[in-house]
Amino acid sequence: MKRARCANVPKPTESAMDRSAKTTVAPCLVIHDSPIFAQDLLEILESCCAGDVAVARDVSQITITPVRVVIMTHEAFLSMPKDRIAQWRALDVPILVLDGAPCDDPGIGMVQQPFRREDITAALGDLGIF
Repeated sequence: MKRARCANVPKPTESAMDRSAKTTVAPCLVIHDSPIFAQDLLEILESCCAGDVAVARDVSQITITPVRVVIMTHEAFLSMPKDRIAQWRALDVPILVLDGAPCDDPGIGMVQQPFRREDITAALGDLGIF
């Protein structure tokens, strides 16, 4: 049986599909060893309409790339392979470090723990996210 095609609905063009692929937003990444803090961060990101959020307990669990923003503990930042940090920064991926020391890179922010929702959203705003 032949399928009828609606005359009023144009067939998607290659360029329309390309535009759709380009508008796909990479997921946000949270790296935190505490499930409670990780859940708080996930909920904050979801409330900011972040889209997909991936959560890892430590650096060894990271499987996604590219990412939109990375929020991680200072310990995770120190144990992260430096080439991964350099790759993210070369792609202008903002990084928010919890309990970290201030950094000269404007794409790396810092928030002290325990944090409040307002602290995280302000820091993400300072990094140009949301």
